[in-house]
Amino acid sequence: MRNDLSVDFVGTRLVNPFVLASAPPTGNYDLIDRAFDLGWAGAVTKSVTSHPLKDKVPRIKSYRDKQGIIFAYQNYEMGSYKSVDYWVRGVEKLKKNHPDKMLIISLFGTPDLNEWAELTRAFKGTKIDGFELNYSCPHSDSQGKGFIVGQNISLCKDITRVVKENSEDGIIIMPKLPYLSYPNEYFIANACAGVGANSVAAINTIAGLILQLIQIL
Repeated sequence: MRNDLSVDFVGTRLVNPFVLASAPPTGNYDLIDRAFDLGWAGAVTKSVTSHPLKDKVPRIKSYRDKQGIIFAYQNYEMGSYKSVDYWVRGVEKLKKNHPDKMLIISLFGTPDLNEWAELTRAFKGTKIDGFELNYSCPHSDSQGKGFIVGQNISLCKDITRVVKENSEDGIIIMPKLPYLSYPNEYFIANACAGVGANSVAAINTIAGLILQLIQIL
């Protein structure tokens, strides 16, 4: 007799509590499809942008001290290099093939509210379960994306409101909070909850932890 590992997440029933985060393992349709076949209960896609990003090469950068000794590495992996159309087609197929699995689209945009609205509307009718709002990518400040957004509480609130207004009923709205705004995470989460967010991703990647510790010490 199998143990029941199912859980409820913001009104969505998961067959188990194991969900892939927005990261390279969710970078395309095939990876997510295989993960679902292997038993993962859900996935958050790699962050989708209006204009696909190109990963830096090499993706791992080393930091050296004055003597040339490496003391830290930084991962410069960015958002999705796939187009919005690619993801729309992909998630439609994923939800058709895996109707019992949770699928959340991670969105990644500039401070332009219209951009977030257009990204949100692109996924209407795809039967996705929700949106993660990437306010926190520590590797990107291009065009004001990522942690630059997350440092502005009013902007986080406005984007959340716009995504909520342009989403279908019942969609999970989940801002991804930035550690770079500590200790303001509570205020960002509270502001977003007031305009429709019903969950949060509590933290993103920590950038250059060793570098920050050295600066503190």
